[in-house]
Amino acid sequence: MTWELIAYDIAASIENDAREDLLAEARELADAERATQLFADRIRALTGREALLSVSAPDLSFLSGILATSGDDWLLLRDAVFEYLVLAHAITRLHSPTFAREAPDGLPVSLSSMLRELQGSHVTINCIDSTRTGVITGVGKDYLVLDEGDNSARRGSYAPDWEPRYAFAANTERRLVAIPFRAIAVLSQVIGHGHEEPL
Repeated sequence: MTWELIAYDIAASIENDAREDLLAEARELADAERATQLFADRIRALTGREALLSVSAPDLSFLSGILATSGDDWLLLRDAVFEYLVLAHAITRLHSPTFAREAPDGLPVSLSSMLRELQGSHVTINCIDSTRTGVITGVGKDYLVLDEGDNSARRGSYAPDWEPRYAFAANTERRLVAIPFRAIAVLSQVIGHGHEEPL
């Protein structure tokens, strides 16, 4: 073996060792960064793009659509027909996650604030045990009140005009139910003025 070949062999060995050290360091840094990330960060990284989620609701196991925005404990997903307010605790899997983008910060809007803005709206609520449909009539710190007896044709976020109501007698047309946030997986409504109900 000539000295020139020996020199090339040594150089290749040094280069290979340096490459392996660099790859090991890159893996270590990637593991360290991933260890600081939350599941919600991975979901928020899809803002503005298609997301496919599994949720813990018996009548709705998968959701897909464009991730419009998110808060600390909720996210807003849209498809061609519906808007979905998905509670973070109800997400069981994120399919085909993309890790290449930095997750934008979530909106500083709490779930209860978001739901208060939906008061008067007709929604479908996929709970962890059943599906409920009605009009949101009130929102507490950790629950909402749904009027399941509202049979109006009005759909979407078009609340009726406020009027004072002083009659506290039992109203047979109203069927109010209080639902804790921890029991809710997804709230949905038809985009626009449609009268369809989610499947």
